[in-house]
This record gives sequence, structure tokens and C-alpha cells, in this order.
Amino acid sequence: MRKVIFGVGEYYHIYARGVDKRDLVVDDCDRRKFMWILQKANSQEYCGRVAIVAYVLMDNHYHLVVRQERDYGVSQFMHSIGNTYVKWFNKRHDRTGRLFSSPYQAKHVDSDVYLQRLIRYIHRNPLNVINGIKSLEQLEAYKWSSYRHYMDLERQSFLDNSLVHDFVSSDEYREYMKDDADEAIEPYIFDED
Repeated sequence: MRKVIFGVGEYYHIYARGVDKRDLVVDDCDRRKFMWILQKANSQEYCGRVAIVAYVLMDNHYHLVVRQERDYGVSQFMHSIGNTYVKWFNKRHDRTGRLFSSPYQAKHVDSDVYLQRLIRYIHRNPLNVINGIKSLEQLEAYKWSSYRHYMDLERQSFLDNSLVHDFVSSDEYREYMKDDADEAIEPYIFDED
């Protein structure tokens, strides 16, 4: 039974990782497919279940910040993503079984400060984890995150623009990103298994 009760207009941190911390994506073809599914699962065809505010796709996990737009929106959106991607991944890589360690995790984002810090945490996630990404300048080239959208480097039409610069301009956001002191948010990122 899920602990979080989803409410319309509320923000949530959604995350999942691979079973045994294995990779969810093997190459850019997997990454492109995951991103396509993410966009398709929330398209007009499905009545915009959620507003996608921020995301990062890493090799063995992902993070999303979403706002539920209609009843059961988060649940339906995540079911579409999980089902479609796992079937595609298993077929492509000739495997069977679970891909994710558990059903997706969700935490209610209950304040603007938490929301700001969470988005920064998500955007900083590739730093010092992905080979070669050691600076914010290098992070700006990482294609599998909403960071480029926040920095006005690439328009991602499936992202909700209402929050992108509500807090700060892209120049101010670049300065905000330099601060990696998010100890207060660390305990909220992953539940320990």
C-alpha cells in the first residue's frame, strides 16, 4: 500500500532505481526510448495527467518532479511509463523479469524551499557520478535532464514552464546551482531498502 496520497495541484518527487542497482538504460537508444515514453505517457492523448516540472535520467535510476493535474494522474502516468518501458527494454535486451527494484517511490513536496532544493538536487545528480561531468559547464551538455531547459539552452515542450523561472532567472539559477549544500534534502531522496 502506497504511503503517499496524491492530490490534484500538489507536487511530488517520483523516483525509481534498477533492481539490484543495475542499469535501467544501457545506451542512448534506451535513453531516447525512455524519454519518448515519458513524453507520450503525459501527452494530450492521455489528457495531461501530470505537469512534468523537472527530471534526470541516470544509468541506474531516475528522478521526476511532477504536479498532479487530475485525479489518479500520477498513478496512471507512472503505470504507463513502467509498463511500457519494461516491456520494451526486456524485449530489446532479450531478458525477462523485473527491471525496477520496487514500484516507484513518491514523496509529497510540501514547501517552495523543498521544491527549489529538490530541483537543484535532481539537476546536480550527474555531477561526479557520470564519467566526465565534473563541472556545471559540463553538466549543461548532459542531454538526459531538464537542466538544459532551465538554463534556456534547449526547449523541452513537455516540461511545465510555469515554474522554470518563477524562483530565479537562468543566470541566477546558474549561481544557485553552484551551491551543493543540500544536506537538508539528502534524507528525503531515497528510502533505504
